[in-house]
Amino acid sequence: SQTYDGASNTYNVQLVVSQGANCADSAQLQIVIDICGCTDANALNYNPLATANDGSCIYPVPPEPIVSAPNVFTPNNDTDNLNEFFELETENLQELQLIIFNRWGNVVFDVESTDVLNNNPSWNGKTEKGEEAEEGVYFYKYEAVGLPSVNGIPGIEIQGHGFLQLIR
Repeated sequence: SQTYDGASNTYNVQLVVSQGANCADSAQLQIVIDICGCTDANALNYNPLATANDGSCIYPVPPEPIVSAPNVFTPNNDTDNLNEFFELETENLQELQLIIFNRWGNVVFDVESTDVLNNNPSWNGKTEKGEEAEEGVYFYKYEAVGLPSVNGIPGIEIQGHGFLQLIR
């Protein structure tokens, strides 16, 4: 009995049988074996030499979604064009819903995006009718889904809320 523990997937064996000094014969055989390991290229411990998956793959967790918000914005069409929109600063998000309420609890803005990188919901300080919203304190809440991991584990779901001040 022989045990082979190597990196190659071929193992050459030779059997020599003899019966006396002048009576011998031999046989050679090449055995092809599987190299066990993680065969998924998305795994952290991927083994490019592995030919058989042994269930040892380790995957990264989805990246942590990060959301932060300013507490004041000034949609006043000033010349420097700064701070004209209220939008959340985000990292590692694939979906985001932003809802803004006035002081009476009425929704003044409700937008959802499934492509936050290219379409981050942002409020311009106007009502749904296109009129300028009153100065004051507003309440916002968001629900977000983080990016999935490289092997398809769904992104982490988060939610949050806070207050913002609209100043003209």
